[in-house]
Amino acid sequence: MNLWNRPFVRQLAVALGCGGLVAVATYSDQWWLQLVPFVCVVPVLLTMRQVRGFAQYWMGLAFFDAWILPTTTWYYTFMSPGVALASSFGFAALMANLFWAFQLQRLRRGSFGLAVVVFVVAWTALTALRLRMPVTEDWWIPHLGYAVWRNPGALQVVKL
Repeated sequence: MNLWNRPFVRQLAVALGCGGLVAVATYSDQWWLQLVPFVCVVPVLLTMRQVRGFAQYWMGLAFFDAWILPTTTWYYTFMSPGVALASSFGFAALMANLFWAFQLQRLRRGSFGLAVVVFVVAWTALTALRLRMPVTEDWWIPHLGYAVWRNPGALQVVKL
């Protein structure tokens, strides 16, 4: 039996590939490659139209792990390897819960757009909270710095 013929394996491959591309773009010096994160989540969201149940969480976990684990290497400069890995994985596991928003598709046909809006608003709200909570406000600045402030592609888009 060919494992690649299973739809969920292909869907996970999309999530892993897109998350990996976001991680690669984070470290790129090419401005055009740094624009990839702006569109890289789109294939994952479109794939979510076909994913149901607990598989939605696994899709989110695959996407965020492929993105977060390689981009939090600075953790290892001040944490033990086990704590650093657990912190990165824990945050990815927390963010993967955002993908439960796609359960809204079960309410009625055509509610995929509503699920995407809820997903984006929840992601934005969690990021805003993370930057303002006393415990985490300084914690995530280096990670966001890699992903945004160092990213000339993002700055070029903002200038428009």
